Amino acid sequence: MSQDEWLRQFTAVYGRQPSPEEFLRAREGGFGSLDADPAPGAHPAAPDGSAQWLADFREQSGRLPTTQEFAAAKAAGFPRGAGQSTPPTPTTPRSVGSAFNGAIPTTGATPAPTAGTPMGASSSFPPAPPIPPAPAIPPLAAPPSGNGDKPPLYRRWWAIVAYVVVLALIAAAVCFGIPGTGIHGLVNKPEAGASGSASGAAGSAAGSDASVRVASMPASVPSCPRGWTPTTWASWNGGNSLVCKAAGKSTFHVNVTAGSQSYSTDGATTSPTGGYVANFDGGASAIVAFAGSLTQLTASGVSTVNVTSQAWDNGSSSGFTAVPSGHVSACPGGSYPFSMSVWGNQWLFTCGTDQSNGTSFVYNNGSTSNAGGGMPNMSGKFCGTTMDTYSICQSGQVVTVSSIAHATTTTYPTQSSYLPGTGVTNAYGPQQASSDTDARATMDAEIKQDTPFAEAYLVGQWTPQLSAKWDGVSWQGKTWNNQDIANQFRDFKQKYSTAMMLRSADWSTLGLSGHDWVTMVAGISFTNAADANRWCYAQGFDSDNCFAVQLGHGAPDQTMQKWTPGHFGD
Repeated sequence: MSQDEWLRQFTAVYGRQPSPEEFLRAREGGFGSLDADPAPGAHPAAPDGSAQWLADFREQSGRLPTTQEFAAAKAAGFPRGAGQSTPPTPTTPRSVGSAFNGAIPTTGATPAPTAGTPMGASSSFPPAPPIPPAPAIPPLAAPPSGNGDKPPLYRRWWAIVAYVVVLALIAAAVCFGIPGTGIHGLVNKPEAGASGSASGAAGSAAGSDASVRVASMPASVPSCPRGWTPTTWASWNGGNSLVCKAAGKSTFHVNVTAGSQSYSTDGATTSPTGGYVANFDGGASAIVAFAGSLTQLTASGVSTVNVTSQAWDNGSSSGFTAVPSGHVSACPGGSYPFSMSVWGNQWLFTCGTDQSNGTSFVYNNGSTSNAGGGMPNMSGKFCGTTMDTYSICQSGQVVTVSSIAHATTTTYPTQSSYLPGTGVTNAYGPQQASSDTDARATMDAEIKQDTPFAEAYLVGQWTPQLSAKWDGVSWQGKTWNNQDIANQFRDFKQKYSTAMMLRSADWSTLGLSGHDWVTMVAGISFTNAADANRWCYAQGFDSDNCFAVQLGHGAPDQTMQKWTPGHFGD
């Protein structure tokens, strides 16, 4: 018989695995019968009659019994000889798995041994019934052929240790070491980026930070939550605001910090005038407007308006280079920040319910605030009237203020402004000239910018002239060059945001020729020369360095009027 058959029969007969000595003796004997296999005295003997029954079965059938045949014979007490017979076989065939009444089960039409048929008689055993083959399961205790007395590999201590170490290393790699797998993948799973899909970039901390901050954000401004990207942020003394967006969401994340209090929501919406409206838990609310440059916060029943010079909006710097002086009142309920202009110490703040017309405004002339009602769009200008008889018009980077009581109209180029559809605009401010060449370039750039405003708003009006110079002119004991002229205008611009630099030859009413004269004016318009000269007097100038001029393209007749202190009652 084969090794597997011998092992199967040994296990069935003795109810255990063979010892190494028994296995070796059986292998030396070619795995023959089980009669003398067990080592004498070493193991319990086989059940009575089993060995003889096996020998008789093999002699008569020419094969070993199946496991089912052996189990049936064992249940019958291994009958043999003339006096030992199998019980009668039922007429109804038994299926596999039924309890056998005979030593050898039968199926179908196969004849079964009748009662009284001795096991040792000349009649042969019936052929074995067909049994579905079962997959062979090698006994765990059987040593592999050819290993002699050595234990199998899986029982050697060093192999077991190596096996455990390998399993531990694999588990560690899956859980922590391989990006995107196991626990590592769950902990470091990338959030959805701005495109709505999970980020495909490297899973480093720096890569994930790139989706929640921008490089220009101050440390005081918080980051957007994971999966959101910055839209606008602003920072002011004691507070900041942040607006974030996420792909696939119709709402915005807004965070506003004021002092020690911080407010946050993911449910902010857009305002009718182009900003963002956020309602926080606890009843606080905020409106973020002017490309993030203005934040109106209402908390505990108190509303504050913050206009900042440091802001960022959708990839570009924003904010006001000049912020309003004094207190700015919040917009009335149901309206939102609409526009703002700042020049010097004056400002104009407008509220509205949509992006077409302002519904209320406040004009601050540097000392007092004057409120007004509607400011509708009138041919590209937004105009309204205050209760103190000021008529205000705003367009682009210019604000015109008319005093009905004093019959004066003054046009102010704004230093900073915001209008719906145009964003934040800031007037050009020259820098300190470092060389004569740089100075000339700075002057030319300023003249190019200021000339259109003068043409639009100063022709026919009176404005204070602050200086007229040319490169090489001697004035009050000093010879002036381009660098001196550019630096003088820079000083004027820092003090008077409306100051303009013009090429004198472009304005024939100035009457300056023979040299490349440059004229500097205050840029504030008056309807008469006396008011322009009064401005010079009030600002502390003498009559040689500041007086009224009228810009235009006609003859220089009565277009320059000087003054003396006696004109003002001194």
